Amino acid sequence: MLIDSNPDFCNNQEILNSIIELSIVNEIGKSISKNFNYDLGNPVLKIIKRQIYPFWLMYLGYNDKEKMLNKMIDDKIGFDLEKYPLDHSIKKMNLKVFTEYCIKNSRNILKLNNIMKIEKEEEIEVL
Repeated sequence: MLIDSNPDFCNNQEILNSIIELSIVNEIGKSISKNFNYDLGNPVLKIIKRQIYPFWLMYLGYNDKEKMLNKMIDDKIGFDLEKYPLDHSIKKMNLKVFTEYCIKNSRNILKLNNIMKIEKEEEIEVL
């Protein structure tokens, strides 16, 4: 079953909806418009999407820290790369398995202090 209960953190439906937004609203929106912003979509899911984002990049196949850094700058979503060891197995997952992975690992993924907003590329040096 795709959705289990996890009462200690946000509910699994919110994780599922966040991944749907990342895959449909954000990735398709980014491909259609060069001025796309990842903050679009349901404001309730914004924090969850930003916390899933490093794992989402691994899912999309960004398999080294330099590529992740460039994508992070492009998308204006900052995170400390050192907190996220690259997991090459994520890239091989289908979307359902990736969603289950995020739900199963929600305790580690959904940490509010892991994400920071980058307004300018120069701010990347503080990461």
